[in-house]
This record gives sequence, structure tokens and C-alpha cells, in this order.
Amino acid sequence: MSLDLNKLENKLDEALSNETSETLNKFLNDKRMTKETGVIIDANKLDSALELLDDLAKMMDDRIVELHKAQGGQQARHAYIFYREKVWNAMRELNQGIKIEN
Repeated sequence: MSLDLNKLENKLDEALSNETSETLNKFLNDKRMTKETGVIIDANKLDSALELLDDLAKMMDDRIVELHKAQGGQQARHAYIFYREKVWNAMRELNQGIKIEN
């Protein structure tokens, strides 16, 4: 099987003749976004997820304070501190690692 480069060039020219630089840039950016991340991110859902993580971190803060006052709560307190740090790290990663274009 041979590849006719002239035919391929003509088909490509025909397909690209209707495109503008804006539509080509948008197409390439969309492909880059899905190729790199594999997902398309909804800004509202991301904000909602960050708000839930923030609420979870605040709940852990409250629990850490309560366990600090309770006798024998040191091990549980340290577990909450550890998991709160994981929540903070997840929030930081989401805030830093995701670029949303409107």
C-alpha cells in the first residue's frame, strides 16, 4: 500500500481552508488540555470541591482543639493533624496545578 502525498496534501489544504487562526488555536489548546490532563474541569465544581475540603479542614481543626483538651486524646489528635495536612496539600495542589480558562 502506497501513500499518495499529493492527495493527502490536497485534503489537508481543503480541510484547513475554512479555518482561522483563532479556531486552529482553540482546537490545539483544547487538544493540549485533554491530552495533558485527560479531563475537562468545570470551574464551579472545582470551587465546590475546594469549599468542601475547606469545611473538612475546619472540622478537623475543631476536633484537634477538642482532643487537645481531652485526656488521652493525643493519638487521635495526631491522626487528625496528619489528615488535615493531607487536606491542605490537596487544596494547594488543586489551586496551583489547575489553570481554568473561561
